[in-house]
Amino acid sequence: MASTDLYALLKVDKDVQPPQLKKAYYALARKVHPDKRPGDEQAKADFLALKKAYDILCDPVRRRRYDRTGSVEDDADFAAAYEHYRGIPVSEEDIRATEAEYRHSDEERTDVVEYARKHSGDVARILESIIGSTDDDAERYRTILEDALRAGDLPKKHKKPIAKATILTLAELEADAEEMSSSEEDDDDDEKVDLAPPAEVATARAAAASDEPSSDLLAMFASRRAERQQGFDAFAAKWERISAEEEAAAPKKKSKKR
Repeated sequence: MASTDLYALLKVDKDVQPPQLKKAYYALARKVHPDKRPGDEQAKADFLALKKAYDILCDPVRRRRYDRTGSVEDDADFAAAYEHYRGIPVSEEDIRATEAEYRHSDEERTDVVEYARKHSGDVARILESIIGSTDDDAERYRTILEDALRAGDLPKKHKKPIAKATILTLAELEADAEEMSSSEEDDDDDEKVDLAPPAEVATARAAAASDEPSSDLLAMFASRRAERQQGFDAFAAKWERISAEEEAAAPKKKSKKR
């Protein structure tokens, strides 16, 4: 039996970005919450599976692992949830209603503050992670964070990074994502990314500096892609290691023979 498609379960495309993923999940969750089926134990199990699917796809490392392997633990639970939810439509109106309910809510404030905490005050990319964000929200988010700092809801050490961060516009984030996507498509093996050592990168930059301006521009984009990919791989490797350590420390479940 093929593994359940988590993207299909959440009714999103495989290239969905974090804000759209979150909106789709919230819209579906509002329609299928167990409170609407009181006394139905299966409703609770299905809803829990939906939340697990979202947790996997909203985590960069777990999502990348799922995209690579196509498999997840507790697949039977996901399959049962998919069978129940596949006939429940989620319209644009549902998503807009979810977005309107979320904006200016306590939940949005919590997400903005938690984003800053998680990223040590670097909020440059915050618009790609908060539901329904627009460029006009950048200053509103700064106000939320300033209030959180004054209230002691954020460590004081985050004050300077927050103040220094230039919040990228949605257009800048999209261009950056397209550049990263193009870079990843050039990789033949998703398991291993072969990057030039720092010394070779420096040499390439020096060589590019003596070329004509158009070559300089190409070299700049190439080095930015390499640096960003190197940073992402370091992040992924770190969390893969942490995940492995947590799994090793967790008590093992005995599998039942069938």
